[in-house]
Amino acid sequence: RPPSAYLLYQNEVRHEVKKQHDGLPYHEVLGKISGQWSDLTDEGRAPYIEATRIAKQKYEVEKKRYDAQTV
Repeated sequence: RPPSAYLLYQNEVRHEVKKQHDGLPYHEVLGKISGQWSDLTDEGRAPYIEATRIAKQKYEVEKKRYDAQTV
C-alpha cells in the first residue's frame, strides 16, 4: 500500500526537525512533526495528498496486474 499524505510529509521533514531539536527523543520529534502537520493549511497539505492519490492509483493498477497473474 502507498504511504499516507502524513507519512510522506513526515519523511520529508523528519531530518530537518531532528536537526532543529537536537537531542530530543524520537517520539517527541514525531510529536513536533504531527503538530506541524496539524498546522498546515489545505494548500500546504495538497502536494502530499496529490502524491498519495497518484501512488494509490499506481498501486491499484499493479495490484490488479498481480492478482490477474496469481489466479
